[in-house]
Amino acid sequence: MRLYFSGLAGKKLKEFSCAASVQHLVTEAHRPGSHSWPKDGRHRPVLLATQRGDVAAPVA
Repeated sequence: MRLYFSGLAGKKLKEFSCAASVQHLVTEAHRPGSHSWPKDGRHRPVLLATQRGDVAAPVA
């Protein structure tokens, strides 16, 4: 999915994105391990099973 924001909205979004990424790096540097990815309990067992070769990979 591609999105394009022009003008002031694009400028604000880009500035927010840059500031947030730098702030994230600063926080991670001060507290290592503070970042965690959201967990998805529904898809992980299927992915692990396909990596082991137990089950055929889902199509959709």
